[in-house]
This record gives sequence, C-alpha cells and structure tokens, in this order.
Amino acid sequence: MPRYSRRRSVEPLHIYTDGCALRNGQPGAKGGWAIVYELGDFQDDYGYCTDDPQTNNRFELEAIGQALERSLDSGGEYDITIFTDSKYAINSIKHWIKKWKQNGWRNSQGKRVHNDLLIQDIDCMLEDINYAGGSVEFEYVEAHSGNWFNEKADRLAKKAAFKNPLYSNYDFNYRK
Repeated sequence: MPRYSRRRSVEPLHIYTDGCALRNGQPGAKGGWAIVYELGDFQDDYGYCTDDPQTNNRFELEAIGQALERSLDSGGEYDITIFTDSKYAINSIKHWIKKWKQNGWRNSQGKRVHNDLLIQDIDCMLEDINYAGGSVEFEYVEAHSGNWFNEKADRLAKKAAFKNPLYSNYDFNYRK
C-alpha cells in the first residue's frame, strides 16, 4: 500500500523585489538589487554585483534570485509570493523559460537568451523550494503606484546601484 504524506503547514512569506541600473543601456551603467519582506522575521537586504551586464533586467532577476536563496537558506518551507514590477522577470520565469529550454537557451531569433544563467539558477531554486515543501508565486505590482513595500525596494535598489563600485559616482553624473 503506497504511503501518502500530507503537506505540512507552511508559513506565507511575501517578498517585494526590485532591481535597477543607473544609466541603463549606456556606457557606465551600474546596478543594484533589493528585497523587502512584508511578513516574517527576515531583514530587508540589498546589494550589487560588478559582472556584466549591468542592466535593469539583470538586476530584477538578481533580486528574485537573492530572495529565493535566502528563503532556501532558512529551510525553503514557505508559501512565497514574490511581488515584482518587472514583467520581463515574470515572463522569463513563468512563460518563456519552457520554450528557451526546448531551444537550447536560444530565443526566437536563434540568439542566446539574455540572463540565461540567472534564469536557470532561479529555475533550480524554484524546484528546490518545491522539493522542500514550499511554493512560489509571482505577482506583478505596478511601479511607483504608492505600494509602500515596492517603493522601499525601489529606494534600496537605487541605493545599492549608487554604492556599486564599478564606476566612480563622479565619472558619470549619477543622481541619488
């Protein structure tokens, strides 16, 4: 007789993520990411990396990856809802990934998918969270619409980008 296990009760966890790149798409771009927890005993966090590409989309994905990594580090047994203002990130993770996997991580033009390694890492972490008994949902939140958590994530991501040492803040007229 097969054994059936009941899903354990897991905690809900709401995480707001944001990424930004100062001078996005221009020479001298540098970015940062941020995560803000609505519930739970976690601290807000933000950071940057100095690897290329330094784009908004890259740091939106980086923020999601950081949120998932911290959730896994603390056990992964959460019903996580990640709120992001990036339709690109949501579509990459929820929709486009299936076709990209089938096409060997090539897009419809046959070119390598941008941010493919980050997306693959996120996909692995989603599987790990599911295996640990948790779940992850993604919800779009409109940027700059007055949502306190999203606004805080936005401020922290900009702060991280400004602190990114890739380029001097005096070299490219960055604004805080």
